[in-house]
Amino acid sequence: MVWVEVESTIYLLDLHLDLNKDLSRPIYFKPKVLFTDTDTFQHANYLTYVRFCQRAIRQAVTESLRADGSTEPTTGTSEDQRHAWPRQITADVMRKGVKTARLRYFKECVAGDDVTVHVWEEEEKPYWAFFSVETETPTTNILRFQMSLEYFKS
Repeated sequence: MVWVEVESTIYLLDLHLDLNKDLSRPIYFKPKVLFTDTDTFQHANYLTYVRFCQRAIRQAVTESLRADGSTEPTTGTSEDQRHAWPRQITADVMRKGVKTARLRYFKECVAGDDVTVHVWEEEEKPYWAFFSVETETPTTNILRFQMSLEYFKS
């Protein structure tokens, strides 16, 4: 559980995203933690993770939009990610703004870490996007941060 203060209101968030679930066509984004992403202790703070997630969904949506109306990604997306976006979350929906955000922090990253942001949606939760931020080691993935965003309907 994580305490989050938003506009002088404190919420207790109990967020658990099931990563063993069959994620139909997840998108991933691979940023590197820069020195400018860190605090005085050289750890990436929660805002860095939120920014990574926002960049990942923005990239997923914009790569799926083309002038000819097709949903083929335009650049930078692997073959297995085709047709993953958009379903409910489109550029228009994103412009309406975030209705609900739930965040859960697990472990810090440091400057120089390569992270993977997984982004997916679930059929039963339209207008929601789910994120998991991980780092890879030779033997396992280390979960660093999870977030879900609910957007206002268009």
